[in-house]
Amino acid sequence: MPVIFFWSSHRGYTSWTKKWDWLYAYFLLAMFSEKDSRAKKAYSEFISKQESEKIVKFYSRKNLSSILGDEDFKDRIKEKFKDLRFHKEIPESKN
Repeated sequence: MPVIFFWSSHRGYTSWTKKWDWLYAYFLLAMFSEKDSRAKKAYSEFISKQESEKIVKFYSRKNLSSILGDEDFKDRIKEKFKDLRFHKEIPESKN
């Protein structure tokens, strides 16, 4: 079971009470199903799943890469933004 923080909007995505009407939950829930009850159930099941080993390994690294994806995707992103590698307004870049 995942940790759900009290300040999180998680309860709003699964609740039927009017106090959560301010939360625009439809956008996220519609990714699971167009039927509200089915969407809430699918969302809850998704949240309860354990993270994949690949994701846990990725976020456990000390020198965390800022790009998550396969090698082709990472190469495309690096190529697209290569001009920003040494940008003076990006503190993490190496001059």
